[in-house]
Amino acid sequence: MVVVLAAAGVQETAAADKICKPWKLLEKCLPAFFGAEEPTLECCDQVKAQSPCLCEYRRHPSTTRYFNSPNADKLVRACHVGPRLCIF
Repeated sequence: MVVVLAAAGVQETAAADKICKPWKLLEKCLPAFFGAEEPTLECCDQVKAQSPCLCEYRRHPSTTRYFNSPNADKLVRACHVGPRLCIF
């Protein structure tokens, strides 16, 4: 079952292993996305939980400006999440 999220424009799946909620990730990590501070533990927990969704976020027009930035790459590394190969 796929539900289209109007607010973020990203699909949310019902699969237990892939819950994509970009607004939750942005809420916890926004200062780190802008390079203002290091990611918090709560932020890193969200990054790790949503790591299967990161390529989807990089491709989607409503979230690409956050997830295709140098700070996003720094954030992922700071949270010790392995690099993902995103095929566009």
